[in-house]
Amino acid sequence: SSRPCLLGRRTRAPAMGSDGAAALHATPEEAVLARWEKDLQTMRQGISLMLANHLADAEKVLDDAIAEVKERDIDFDRGDHDLRGAFAFVSALMRLVNGLASLENNQLETVLERVWEADEFLAQDHDWAGKTVLRGLCLVVAGLVQLIQGHVSKGIWHILRSWIYLRHLESEGLNYEGHERGCVRSTALLALGVFNFFASLLPPTVMQTASWCTGFSGGREVALKQLTMCWEEGGIQAPFAGLALIGIAVDVSNFLGELRLERETKHAQARCILDWAAEHYPNSFFFNGLEAAYFASMRDLEAAVQAIAQVRLEVHNLPAFLFLTHVRTASLEASRFRWSEAGDAFRAAFEVHRSVQRRALCPTLTMNAHLCYVASGEASKASEMLSLCRSYSSETKKWASVDKVALQHAEMAERAAEAREAKPENEDEEPEEAMSWHPLMILYLKICVIYRAVNFMTPEGAQTFIDLVRAETEACGENIDYQCIGLFVQAEAMRQAERWPE
Repeated sequence: SSRPCLLGRRTRAPAMGSDGAAALHATPEEAVLARWEKDLQTMRQGISLMLANHLADAEKVLDDAIAEVKERDIDFDRGDHDLRGAFAFVSALMRLVNGLASLENNQLETVLERVWEADEFLAQDHDWAGKTVLRGLCLVVAGLVQLIQGHVSKGIWHILRSWIYLRHLESEGLNYEGHERGCVRSTALLALGVFNFFASLLPPTVMQTASWCTGFSGGREVALKQLTMCWEEGGIQAPFAGLALIGIAVDVSNFLGELRLERETKHAQARCILDWAAEHYPNSFFFNGLEAAYFASMRDLEAAVQAIAQVRLEVHNLPAFLFLTHVRTASLEASRFRWSEAGDAFRAAFEVHRSVQRRALCPTLTMNAHLCYVASGEASKASEMLSLCRSYSSETKKWASVDKVALQHAEMAERAAEAREAKPENEDEEPEEAMSWHPLMILYLKICVIYRAVNFMTPEGAQTFIDLVRAETEACGENIDYQCIGLFVQAEAMRQAERWPE
């Protein structure tokens, strides 16, 4: 994306309101400290509003702050800073969250433009550690946005290129002296932690190339240590470090295949952070949503469902967040074999997407609902969801792979149903078309592999699931493809349950 050219440095004098008059009677040092504290308080206010689900209000606070700083006569020699870049960067993050939450069109391109705008503002500030860390973070966020857009090579390149700025932080940022120390150190720890963790997820060959090109030598343990310090020190970035640590503990760690024994320490830390957040950021969608994931990771599915239901009440006006609560509810209900409730939740997620004229994922969601209703024996609802899914096959759209598969499954299900209807009454053997479609096996595959649901089941629940898969594998008869799927799902379920001998 092209980076916009902004106007150069401002030359206007500051407005002479009551604050300006008071500043005339203060020494320059006192005025600088007063402005710094005021700007820091504005930043904290914006972050608090965002974490309290008031995303639009948070954006406005920061945009107003940018306009105010623009009117200042900044004295760099006495320690003043042009914080428009800092405000613009945090505002870009909130635009990302707000845009995704409201399912706005082209929101990622808008965020990318704001990130580059923040970088242009930062370039106009004088050189200091805060400028360095934020320019590095601009590249990290730009890279992440590009990855979401599907521009993989460009996204990874920008993230790795951020090390040009971030590599200085271990010496300059973490040991910074001055009235800005708390903010600089907190931001440096967050930036280093996020970069190191992301880099640790890259394939080994990419890691080696990154190390050779940038001199980077961090890793996952280093990242977790830096994020933990950022949260424990309670600086301005502490809530974001806390969110990252909880997410890693309750979701990413089992995705990476860490053993439950390894995850227990992370779970204990996640619980501490959640308790801290309940005091400092009550009713925050971000923390409450992660608490539901925490309960699931502790195999308390009832508490997880109740927690996500409470979150849903708080985000009823944010379509994307509402969508996520329905999908999460569906996966949790499926994890405890409440098929009808899972089908209802998948359908509710579909209705959210349809209400904002989004077609992506609609075939997948309706097919998931169909499979759940088949498992619950609700033929009418299953038929309705199948018809809805198949209705998308006639639309002109470049479907994602998951939707393509859903449409293929819908076609197979329809052919199987037609074959059964056309079968003569005096014929006992199932038609070949019907034998080529086993919806329960597809459902179990999704539950186990896509939603990793066995991680959240009690040992008894895991055994029940494995028994269901075994029975369905036997019901597939001589269909080798479905037998292979059944054996694979059993093995993956046992891996998640850590039943190694089996």
